[in-house]
Amino acid sequence: MLSFLPYPIKVIISGVLFWVNTLLFSTLLIPFIILKAIIPINKVKDLLSVWIVNIASVWAQLNYLIIAAMGKIKWEIDDLKKLELSKDKNYLVIANHQSWVDILALIKVFNLKIPYFRFFLKDSLKWIPFLGMVWWGMDYPFMKRYSKKQIEENPELKDVNLKSAQKACKRFEKIPVSVMNFLEGTRFTKEKHKKQNSPFKHLLKPKSGGISLVLSALKLDDILNVTIIYPKNKKNMNFWKFIAGELNHIIIKINKIPVTKDLIGDYNNDTKYRESFQKWSNDLWIEKDELIEKTIN
Repeated sequence: MLSFLPYPIKVIISGVLFWVNTLLFSTLLIPFIILKAIIPINKVKDLLSVWIVNIASVWAQLNYLIIAAMGKIKWEIDDLKKLELSKDKNYLVIANHQSWVDILALIKVFNLKIPYFRFFLKDSLKWIPFLGMVWWGMDYPFMKRYSKKQIEENPELKDVNLKSAQKACKRFEKIPVSVMNFLEGTRFTKEKHKKQNSPFKHLLKPKSGGISLVLSALKLDDILNVTIIYPKNKKNMNFWKFIAGELNHIIIKINKIPVTKDLIGDYNNDTKYRESFQKWSNDLWIEKDELIEKTIN
């Protein structure tokens, strides 16, 4: 344990170790990704995908060993055994969003317990040097997205988002997946909260269209509704504090929700379904807001 060291020294040490760990495993990933790109046999591609994700999982585990060496973060996590999670099932993971630490915290909680997280990425991001190649190799779904304004100007684009999501999810018919989505669409800040005139005390308004697309495009087993709470770190929820082991308390509450038929529908064209789905997601957020309030007070 290096918790006795000054914060700036811990940041330097952990930052260097993170960089070395990432460089090492990126180097290991590249040959597998290249083979996946050039070998036309689907069964071989599937096997390479498994190896690539396993390498990424080990990378994540080593990162948390580095964090644990910097300081003792108190993790308060719901009993995962009761949830009966499996690496062979498909999950939609939804959570509130306050900091970049949220993603790292979620990976820490679920790594090696459910399939490795994937995020829906904008199609243009595939061209980012190196990262685009890694995301492609790890089967991150790329899709073209159109804004509400673009759809209003060109109604023909109305169903393109769904078709694009279905095409992106085609890959996951053969391999298990966990799709991660922050319903608020952006990190919580007081300024955003005020601008939105959010009815919630600790949350921004949820956006339900994105997860409706995922539920319609991909056969999922369960939804994992996660509430992330930093009870004593409201001013220090940043990446550097986290990797230096300076966040002294993180609470993770998890509720497993079965995917029922009423959660799947045509969000764009079925008004009754859209209103019902928006109410469902809003009710989740009411419960989440109450849970955060109860936990921190």
